[in-house]
Amino acid sequence: MALEPKNKNVILNILIILLAVFIAFNFVYKKQEQELQGLMAQRDTEIKKNAVLQNIGRIERRIADYKAMLPQRDPSEAINAVNDIARASDVKIVSIRPAASEEKAGYVKSGFEASLIAPSYHALGRFISSLENYQDIYIIDSVDITGGEPGKELTARLTVSTIAVQEQK
Repeated sequence: MALEPKNKNVILNILIILLAVFIAFNFVYKKQEQELQGLMAQRDTEIKKNAVLQNIGRIERRIADYKAMLPQRDPSEAINAVNDIARASDVKIVSIRPAASEEKAGYVKSGFEASLIAPSYHALGRFISSLENYQDIYIIDSVDITGGEPGKELTARLTVSTIAVQEQK
């Protein structure tokens, strides 16, 4: 049984079409699929980079906020602020002596020792509360109180620390 020339042409056309589809699938579709996968991987990498950059931006904003809270200041400004707080609390400062500074990564912790005379525990408490709630950061490291008998003044010795941003070198 021989195929008619018309049927031969149809079969040949079908084979040519199948060959064209096979070639298109292997060379065009697979190549574009690989390019698409490469672009998707690149997109994922860029998304991860953007997330890291957003985190860095948030951290930089927090650092700027902390620097605003801990400005560089002259030690005499801290002593003047303590004197103002003492006057407002009816506490007398007998002496203020600077203590050693500690330099840490990015900040300096400096302090001073103050000898005080207070008319009562309430006045001393107001002074300490006002000092710790002041706009600048003051930390009371130690308190030593003597006296406190009725009708007599209290004497107190405080060790106070303040924190400031370290100057960039």
